[in-house]
Order: sequence, then C-alpha cells, then structure tokens
Amino acid sequence: MFKFIYNSNSLEEQAESINLPQNAFAYLNWFFEEQKNPNNEPNVNKNIDSLQFFIMGNSYIAISFKNLYQIYTEGNKCKIADHLIFPILFNLMHGLECWLKSGTLSFSYLYNLEGKIKKSHDLEILYSEFKRNVTNTSLGSIVNKYIEFNFIEDFISNLKLNNVRFDFARYSSFESGGVSQSQFYCGYHNICIDMSLLLQFYFYLIQDFRTLISYILTCCECNEVPEESGYAAFIAEGLDFKFDDISDIDIFIYQHLLGVM
Repeated sequence: MFKFIYNSNSLEEQAESINLPQNAFAYLNWFFEEQKNPNNEPNVNKNIDSLQFFIMGNSYIAISFKNLYQIYTEGNKCKIADHLIFPILFNLMHGLECWLKSGTLSFSYLYNLEGKIKKSHDLEILYSEFKRNVTNTSLGSIVNKYIEFNFIEDFISNLKLNNVRFDFARYSSFESGGVSQSQFYCGYHNICIDMSLLLQFYFYLIQDFRTLISYILTCCECNEVPEESGYAAFIAEGLDFKFDDISDIDIFIYQHLLGVM
C-alpha cells in the first residue's frame, strides 16, 4: 500500500526510508493555521480570516498564472491550452474570490462594520460589496488616485455578458429547476479567450489589486486607518515589474505572490 501523507515530525526518517530528498514533500498546512484561535478567545487574531483568504488567494492565483504564463510563452504546444484553460480559469476565479473576501473582512475589522461576507461565489456580488466599502471609507481617495479598477470590471462584465456561471470551469453542466443545463460554451466550437489579454489581467491583479489588499492587511496588523500618504509609502517600498522583465517565473511568483505580503 502506498503512503502519500506523513506526519512532519517523522519527515526525515520517512524521506530516508523511501530514498527521497526532504524537498520532495509538500506540507499540507496553510501558513496561517498556527495563528488561528481554536478556543475563541476574545480579541485574539481578529483579522485572521482576512489573512487566510489573502494567503489562499495568493496560492490559487499563483498556480493559475504560472500555468498560463508557461503555456503562452512556450507557444501553446500541442494546443494544450484547450485542455488546461479550465483549471487555469477555475483557480483564477477562486483566487480572486478569496482576495475580494479578504478585503471585505479587513474593512469589517478596520471600520467596525458587520463582520460577515456574503455567502456567494459570484464575483460580481463580491466585487460590488468590496467596491462599496472602498467608496465609503478613506480608501476611496487612494483608489481614485493610484488604482484602476476597470480591468476587474471588464473581466466580470465579460463573464456576465456570456452568462458565465461561477462553476463553469469545474463542471460542463449544472442543475436548474431539477433539470440538467449546459454551460454557456456547450454546443459552440469557436468560443475562445485571448491568452495575451488574460496575462495582462493577471499583471493588473498582482501589481494593483493584490498590493491594495496587502496594504489593507498591513493596516489591520498595525491597527491603523488607511491613508493616502501611508499607501504612497507602502507602494514606494514595493518592487515594480513588467511582463518582459520576467526571467524566472518561479522566482517572480515567490517574490510577488507568495513570499512577501
């Protein structure tokens, strides 16, 4: 019987017994797990939910971006994108959902708003809630000056225009009124997505939107209200990047998606 999952306390022993290096293992623990508050003690890690959504979003966006980038830069050999575009888009949409929920929960902490997020996977609903919070807080002036949200709105509008359900990349059909229904693309042979524009969308997400969520989380940790001067200082410390500057996709992803807030 094959054993796939090991306790990390015996990792060295297991690695030696099956003649594999330790870096052949992947830990099944999110980085925020130890910061959770299992005893529900008051005033402990109030913003842990927003942090965990942020970290999860980083991971889903990272694998989605990496797969698309490699397929695109390698010339879409064997038309492999026709098969892998579905998990790519699933991870993209789930990652964006996590980031939106992270931002909304952070607002709840910073501005003492109702500490719940809508139980929905619909990006339009989650984005509308996030943007409403931005508009009604001090972040409004920051967004107006530094961030362009049109790229997110265009992406969501494209999905809505084509009647794209949140689960379209997971299942080829869905049930409605007890009847199995086909997803929007079924029955058509020439529906496609522009991978070059999709890559640009990732760059906007990573450079602008993720940076904003990261700044909001930093304010949560420091218990500070977001201010325009603070955001200007925050982005000044960050690293700028361009699509053509990527020399190693793994290093890029670690630096800008996984390794730092």
